[in-house]
Amino acid sequence: MFRHSKKNKKIEHTSNKKKTERPWELDLSNVPYFPLPPSPNAWLKNEPEPPPASEDFFELHNLAGVISRECFKLEMKERPGPAYRYFAPTSNGCLFIDKSGKAASKEGSSGSLLLRDHSGSISSQIDLQHDIYRIGSTLAGAHCIFLSSDCILHGYGTEFKTFIERDLKQDPRIQMMNSPDLLMMSQLGEGSEIYLCLLMARRLL
Repeated sequence: MFRHSKKNKKIEHTSNKKKTERPWELDLSNVPYFPLPPSPNAWLKNEPEPPPASEDFFELHNLAGVISRECFKLEMKERPGPAYRYFAPTSNGCLFIDKSGKAASKEGSSGSLLLRDHSGSISSQIDLQHDIYRIGSTLAGAHCIFLSSDCILHGYGTEFKTFIERDLKQDPRIQMMNSPDLLMMSQLGEGSEIYLCLLMARRLL
């Protein structure tokens, strides 16, 4: 019978960490280099130009007696909202039109109208429940007419009171214009806003 004896063996652990090496220093005297062309003018820091004088904001042509007296910034409450991207003249002032509904005071509105009088003050404002496909206005009157994408005519008068709302798809004149036996346009009252909306409604059908 043999007896095996185990001797304690000393195990040496070696570190895997590398010694920190010193970075190689670059000798600039031995490195070839090539000069680049000068940078464009857009990269240069130029001093901001002074704002133009007040008389440079507007140019008046063929307006005898009109003088630009003062030029100033509007207050935030007086500035037109960015959603009013369309404008139309009326006899009562300038009509600001919002087709997106972002300027409306009520949620779910398809658009809004805002009227400023000749002094620039807000005269009236209204939210619309219909979209706007075409716009009709005139300097000779205070009314405005809109045609929605579903071919419905909407007319607003003073203080945006509705004076007409008609489904033009059911209008006999539209049906007549779509018929093969088309009569002369002069029979429809050419020159009126309703006549123009009838022509626009025909394109929607």
